Amino acid sequence: MRWILRAKAGDKVCLVNDLSPLRRTDWGRLLDLEFPEVGGIYTIREIRPSGYDDGMVGILLSEVLNMPCGIIQRGGWCEKPDHVAEPAFDWRDFRPVDRSKADISIFKSLLNPSRERADA
Repeated sequence: MRWILRAKAGDKVCLVNDLSPLRRTDWGRLLDLEFPEVGGIYTIREIRPSGYDDGMVGILLSEVLNMPCGIIQRGGWCEKPDHVAEPAFDWRDFRPVDRSKADISIFKSLLNPSRERADA
């Protein structure tokens, strides 16, 4: 299932795909874009469609800020140079971080039993 359909601003995600090839592109160097690092945990700041009929959904990250520019797609510059915004990252390069953790306090209490003894 596409996790992006349930995602919202404030959710944590982990970058799983290496974006360094994008960093080396002409537009990546020209615009001096910041990119997240593989394995890093990031907070979704905004989710938005690409504005094209390609079905791509982009996410902006709280920890990675870039200057607005002519919108660019994964392949290069867009065909709408009048549309200026911060470049978003493709949601498919990320995975949600599971924040639910099992409550193991009962097991911890078994490891540290009370020293009190009950009188029989």
